[in-house]
Amino acid sequence: MITANAIFSGGIGGFLLVIFYAVFTQNAVLSRGLGSSRLTKLIGDDEKDAWLFAVLLLIIQVLCGTVGWMANRWLVPLFGSFRTHLRPLILALSICTVFFLMFLLSVQLFNLEKARRIVRQLPIAAFNCCIMGTMLLTCSQQYSFGQTVAFSIGSAVGYMLSLLLMQAGSRKLDRSQIPESFRGLPTTLVYLGILSLVFYGLIGHSLAV
Repeated sequence: MITANAIFSGGIGGFLLVIFYAVFTQNAVLSRGLGSSRLTKLIGDDEKDAWLFAVLLLIIQVLCGTVGWMANRWLVPLFGSFRTHLRPLILALSICTVFFLMFLLSVQLFNLEKARRIVRQLPIAAFNCCIMGTMLLTCSQQYSFGQTVAFSIGSAVGYMLSLLLMQAGSRKLDRSQIPESFRGLPTTLVYLGILSLVFYGLIGHSLAV
């Protein structure tokens, strides 16, 4: 199986290649199911600003990837044989640190209305299994700093791509031809499953006959 370590050759080309790898062949939602529950709730919910959520996810993903990489490199080894068990806790604390930093910046940099919109979306964007899953993956695979940043960007962009595909499909999932009892979440999950199969095939797998 091709890994990011194998394809990262250095330089800007390698950096972009890892982003491409994270967006398509290792898409956080469609290849790994990370953050899929939050994605299905965002679709069709007029009270949620899906694109604000996606932008916050991108910023938080990169910041958490950076902080997590530093914690995994310098802090986790201090715990010796317990480092494997304590790594998730340390990464969770890294997410909390980034969350409070984003909260303070939002309050300081934006007016009251914009700050409220951002703060309302911050918890679901920060405390999301897409964030934690990507951090655990980059740490367990011992990615370099450049690989970690690139993979974090790619994971967030991949989430945005999934959101775009889900929004495009949701407009067709409410048609009258679909039985009423099957509309909403059931058809959304089927559509998400079909998209996942497309990305699964993109990796190079073939379906058994």
